[in-house]
Amino acid sequence: MIDQAYRKINSLLDQVAYRETCEFHAKTNNFFLTNASTRSLHPQKNQDIIQEMEYLDIPISPFNAQRVDLSDSVLVKKFPQRQKSATAFTAEQIPLIDLFTLLQQAFGDHDSTQASLRPYPSGGALYSVQVIVGIRSSRILSDSSPTSNLSTGFYHYRPSLHALDFLKPVNDERLVDLFFNQEDKKRFDGFNFCLIYTSFLAKAMFKYSYRGYRLALLEAGSMYQQASLCGNVLRLTDRVWSYFEDYTLCKVSDYIL
Repeated sequence: MIDQAYRKINSLLDQVAYRETCEFHAKTNNFFLTNASTRSLHPQKNQDIIQEMEYLDIPISPFNAQRVDLSDSVLVKKFPQRQKSATAFTAEQIPLIDLFTLLQQAFGDHDSTQASLRPYPSGGALYSVQVIVGIRSSRILSDSSPTSNLSTGFYHYRPSLHALDFLKPVNDERLVDLFFNQEDKKRFDGFNFCLIYTSFLAKAMFKYSYRGYRLALLEAGSMYQQASLCGNVLRLTDRVWSYFEDYTLCKVSDYIL
């Protein structure tokens, strides 16, 4: 069944567009940055300019003639708010049920009157972005259920089944080293699990060609925002992290599409 799905996708895929998109995407990868002293491509003398750009609200056009002030026109209702990104993680364990609940509420299929419905949108309902879960068993509080004996390693979350497919075991220390250099370890070594968003690019592109790449990026953004909001309900802190070596992570997690 899986082989048939791959064959059907490849039969409709524009191979030239796919190859060119993969080549472009490869240019965005990080290479050997885990021990670098700075994440910026610019020298230290330009840091003032970089910091000035942070949180700066820049008009799209310099010719704006009119502005409408909305500050007094907002309904007084309580809406979920994104919490500030974590600046450190403690070594405190979390219940296993919290992880399973987060996965189901953030990414899993929810029943509806017409069809399965996931809690975030995807262009053409293709849902090309996959969630890989890196679990640190030493940071998970086990219970008496059959699913409590999860090994440290990488798992593929299957939203239609609400299940984890085991991909590959990995040493706990190695899992930490994949994401953090020595300086960052001091703050983030206590993380319980990580969610890795990776796109099945052929599935994103066989219907929309080049534009499928953009739709996959939009989908990934919706997913981690949903995960963050669900984590807030469970009192889990989080931090979006992109400072890792892409090829090394794919090799170690045994997941390359």
